[in-house]
Amino acid sequence: MREPAKNERQMSRPVWVAVVNWVVVITIALATMFLAVYAGMGGVAKRSVFSQGTLVDGMDIGGMSFAQGSDLVLAKENARLEAIHIELSFNGATRVFRANELGVSGNASEILNLAYVSNKSGDLLRDFDQTQASQTLNSSIAIDKETMVETIGAFLSENATPVVNASVTFDPESRAFSYAPEQAGIAAYTEAVCSTLESRILAGDDSQFAVSGDYMETIAPVVTVEELEKNTVLIAQYQTNATSSENRNINIDLMCKAVNGLVLQPGETLSLNDLVGQRTAEKGFTIAPAIVDGQLTDDVGGGICQLAGTLYNAALLADMEIVERVHHTWPSDYLPVGLDATLNWNNKDLKIRNRSEHPMYIAAELKDLVVSVEIYGQPLEEGVEIVIENRIVNQTNTPSPQVIYTDKLAVGVSKTQVKSRPGYEVMVYRHYLKGGAVYSSELISHDHFRAIQGTVLMGTSEIIK
Repeated sequence: MREPAKNERQMSRPVWVAVVNWVVVITIALATMFLAVYAGMGGVAKRSVFSQGTLVDGMDIGGMSFAQGSDLVLAKENARLEAIHIELSFNGATRVFRANELGVSGNASEILNLAYVSNKSGDLLRDFDQTQASQTLNSSIAIDKETMVETIGAFLSENATPVVNASVTFDPESRAFSYAPEQAGIAAYTEAVCSTLESRILAGDDSQFAVSGDYMETIAPVVTVEELEKNTVLIAQYQTNATSSENRNINIDLMCKAVNGLVLQPGETLSLNDLVGQRTAEKGFTIAPAIVDGQLTDDVGGGICQLAGTLYNAALLADMEIVERVHHTWPSDYLPVGLDATLNWNNKDLKIRNRSEHPMYIAAELKDLVVSVEIYGQPLEEGVEIVIENRIVNQTNTPSPQVIYTDKLAVGVSKTQVKSRPGYEVMVYRHYLKGGAVYSSELISHDHFRAIQGTVLMGTSEIIK
């Protein structure tokens, strides 16, 4: 094989070098041009403006800065929100509610953000394409239901007609009742009203809306005059005879006045000790005969047990629950055996409870030496009556009195110091009758009264000392 001549080798080198140089030049030129184009695309994509052809709510904001575009779009949204109003009428009251009160707001800010970042993802080619592509976006309004319910609910509540139950007043002096009539209430269904308002707002309907018909309700009162009249009738009364003891009657009268006009609500318990407190001279109570520790003696408040016993018997007839009751050492002269009730400030009380479904009203007085107690309230079932039986199951004879001779009395003169009394075992029943026949009975008490041996003073002196 023949080697190229030296002059041939020398002639081919410049051609090869030239080719290489041209390739380099062309490559650099292309690279420079590409970089320039790329840089231009990047500059277009990275501009802090909205893409060309961006329409928001019908307004062309392409090429605008974010601040410029926002001012334009938000101004239109604000005008739209300010135009929203609802004139609401209910039960004679009318008020106009604006968008902010109803929880109405727009989402134009969100739409603006979406439009602005559409060509700013960081992907140059994609961002460049988005910059050149038109986009149309529309904002909308939304309603915060919680705000609407709170605002509309307050208006409806303020203008509702409150339901008024009938009420009763008792005058214990005249034993008369007066009644204030009931009144039906008017209220609106807040949820239903708000649901309709929401639909109207979204539909652009701002006509007046009057709450009526199915949007409101009439609330019937729970208590009517008719019901009160049926449950404020005389259900029990009881009387006992007082003595002519002035001091004793003063004490009885004070007890009657404390009880007179008292109202016991359903489930409420009356305690005479709690009501009156300790009987003292400062309260007007006087010294009169009383049983203290089984002995008849003079004491402040003597005689108050007569009101307690009278009230106790009325309570039995009124079907009240007897929570606490204590009998005397011996039966009271003014009541049947076993139907008395004693009081002592620190350990003996009369407590009675209203177990009916309605209030009970108590009237009490001492008049013409008669102690009267009346109880008004819910009557028993029609045809039912209560009968109280004191059944004496055992009685012991009256002991002969002990005779005590004394020269303080003249010969032949005697004076009973302590009265002899028989003993009793007595059971008290509350019978419920219908049609004259007993259908139910309740044991109220089982008392034992021991026999009392009295004492008689017998005079021995010829001369009264």
